Parts: sequence; C-alpha cells; structure tokens
Amino acid sequence: MLSVGGGTVTQIRIDHAFTLLVESWLAIRISTRFTYGPPGDPRWFEPSDAARLAPLLTLHQATVTSAEIQKDGQLTVVFTDGAVLSVLPDDQFEAFTVTGDLPPIRREFTFVARPGGGLARL
Repeated sequence: MLSVGGGTVTQIRIDHAFTLLVESWLAIRISTRFTYGPPGDPRWFEPSDAARLAPLLTLHQATVTSAEIQKDGQLTVVFTDGAVLSVLPDDQFEAFTVTGDLPPIRREFTFVARPGGGLARL
C-alpha cells in the first residue's frame, strides 16, 4: 500500500482518461469507471464521457488530504471537503496509473492497477 498525503490539484486532464495532477509530483490517471462525492452519496463517472465529467472541474485547486493505493488495485483519494474519489479494480482493463516523484529526494515511482485486481509497480 502506498499512502500519499497533502497537495493541491494544479491540473485536470481529460482525454480518453481522467487525470489529476497534484502539485508537480503526482499524476493520477483513471481509465475506468470511478466514483466521486461525499461519503455515502458518491456519483459514478466514466472517463471516456468527457461531457459528463464537467462536475469534476471543481477539483481544480482542491486540496488532497490523502491518496491511498491498496494491493488489491483500489485507489482512494480524499479531499479537504470530505469528498472521496474511488477507483475499483476492473476485470478487463488497467483501472488507473499513479506516477510520481516524491520530494525532497528524487524517488520516482509508477503503480498500475492490473486487470482483474492487484497492483504492479514499474
């Protein structure tokens, strides 16, 4: 499990995936369905449906309080307002990729959620 805390979303990218860039050191790229919203009332989002991702533009400049990757291939990102972004493993596709470069020493890492569950470190 990787736990990363703190940081501001400085960039949102939308192509066939949904990507959050946190500060200049962490990129979270989501390629499959995911949820986002307050605990107990999340909404489903599909990264390939760009028009329906509009509510997520409010994440620009949001502060991440924690980002956690589980060994089973689940990703959870919590924001200061209590909202949670959650990505579950996908049976057929890589659900997400998290890349980063932890300061102050340059320690690069890449984690990929494997199809069917699990986590790969590249």
